[in-house]
Parts: sequence; C-alpha cells; structure tokens
Amino acid sequence: MEKNRDSSGANARERTLWIMASAFFLIAAVLAGATSLYLHRELDAARHGAKASGVLPPANAPAVLSPGEILRLQELGLADPVPALAQDLMRHPELIPYPGVLGGSMGFYSEDNIQILTPRWVLANFDDGHIDGYMLLEYAVAPGGKITWKPLASYLRE
Repeated sequence: MEKNRDSSGANARERTLWIMASAFFLIAAVLAGATSLYLHRELDAARHGAKASGVLPPANAPAVLSPGEILRLQELGLADPVPALAQDLMRHPELIPYPGVLGGSMGFYSEDNIQILTPRWVLANFDDGHIDGYMLLEYAVAPGGKITWKPLASYLRE
C-alpha cells in the first residue's frame, strides 16, 4: 500500500510537470507568433511610409536623371539614354563575376531590372534562371554614344 501511494504521488507530480511544460511552450509559441505579426506589420508600415515619402523608389521606377543630364547624354549620342543604357548593359554579361549553375548562363535579361541611379551609376539584377544577384556599375558615355562599364560591387542573393 505504501508503494502504491508513492507511485500515484509521482504520477501526479509528473502530470503536473507535463501540464506546466506544455502550458509554457504554448504561451511561448503564442508570444512568438504575436511578436512576429507585430514586427511584420511594423515593417510593412515603415515600407509604406518610406514609399509614400519618396525615400524608396517603387518597383520599376524610372531613372532619376534630370532633364539636363538626359540632354547631355543625348548630345553624346544616346537618342533615348535610359533604354540605351539598359540595352547596352544587357549586351555585356561578361561583366558578371559569377558562373551560371545547372547549365544556365548569367546575364542581364530584363530592362525592368536595370535601374539608372545617377548620371554615373546603375544597379542591375542578373540571373541564370536558377540563381540571381545584383551589381552596382559605373558607366561613362563617350562622344558618339560609346558606353563603357566598370563593375563596382556585386553579390549573389541567398
């Protein structure tokens, strides 16, 4: 009889510990989910506020070249500078310092993924159909419309 009392007391303590541990993990999961939701909403609000204030350009934003800068590039031989710069860069996949994977070839495949940032810099997305990355390039336009490119930085997205 003494042995029965000890085992039933141990079972009760064990059940209590399991219930407390389960409750702890349930509360922790709810708090983690609520925190994640809160942070996600805060991030969305910050992004929305930044876009509304003009801090971040919207997707496929037009070039930020001033009319004077566009005129200067036209005088150098680029009739329509923004697409001319993007189209020229698309002809230079050799600037990408990463090999393609799984039989893909790295390249700048979309004008929409090439953004003219300033009269000297371009940010371009490149890919091979499997992996992609970004590259910051410096460009110069010589008389006659000859464009030269110099890679400044690049990375593959993880």
